[in-house]
This record gives sequence, structure tokens and C-alpha cells, in this order.
Amino acid sequence: MSLSLVNIIITVICLFGLGFYFNSREKKLHKMADLKFLEIRERYMVQIAQRKAKEKAEIERIKSILARLETKHKKMLSQKDVVDPTKYLKEAEEIVKKTEKRAKEIEKEAREKADRYVAEQKAEIEGKMVDLVMGVTKKVISKSLNYSDHRELIEQALQEVEGD
Repeated sequence: MSLSLVNIIITVICLFGLGFYFNSREKKLHKMADLKFLEIRERYMVQIAQRKAKEKAEIERIKSILARLETKHKKMLSQKDVVDPTKYLKEAEEIVKKTEKRAKEIEKEAREKADRYVAEQKAEIEGKMVDLVMGVTKKVISKSLNYSDHRELIEQALQEVEGD
């Protein structure tokens, strides 16, 4: 009778120890995941900033084209040639609109890609953590209990569940 009580006490102590270990391990894994998330986020923010800089340069280039077109328009008007100036202005405005639209699409794609990557990394970490917990639990329980202890532990758990 006292031997089974000792086994139960040892099992409880081991389970508490495992709980403490896995709790601290989970905190470390969460910290690693958070650091990885911040690293990935920073990388994508840099990429977004670079893209915005490129887009800004493209907008400036388009503005300079627009200024040249306006200059040509004024020159043509002074020469009394009949040319539709709105055609060039509309074309320049379309280019600006397309560039701005593409910039928004690129930013949206980058955010979606970052979110997917973070979700994949978290899922992978959770999977590894479950495998680790199962492996350690299997080793600890199989070394601590013999067949009859296993059976008794299972029966007690079933009785507790049925009692609730």
C-alpha cells in the first residue's frame, strides 16, 4: 500500500516537474516566435519603404514628363497648331493613377505575404512543441510506471471522469 502511495507521489512530482518544464519551454518558444515575427516584420517594412521610395521616384519622373508635356503644349499653342492638349494630360494622369494603384497592390501583397509567413512559423513551432511534449511524456511515464501501475492510473482517471 505504501509503495503505491510512493509511486503516486513520485508520479505527481514528475508531472508537476514536467508541467513546470513545458511551461518555461513554451515561454521560450513564444519569445522565439515573437522575435522571429519582429525580424520578419522589420524586413518587410524595409522592403515596403524601398518600394515606396521607388514609387516616389517614379511619380517624380512622371511629374517631370507631365511638365515637359505642358511645355510642349504651350509651345504648340503658340505655333497655332490645333492639337488636343487634354490627350496628353489625361495620358499623364492615367500613368500617375496606374503607378499609385500598383504601389498599393505591392504593399498589400507584402503585408499578406508577411502574415502568411508568420502564421506558418507559429504553426510549425506549435507542431514541434506538441511532438516534444508527447515524446518526453512518453519517456517519463514509461520509465516511471510498470504495467499494473499504468492500468491502475488509467482506471483511476476513468473513475474520476465518470464521477464528474
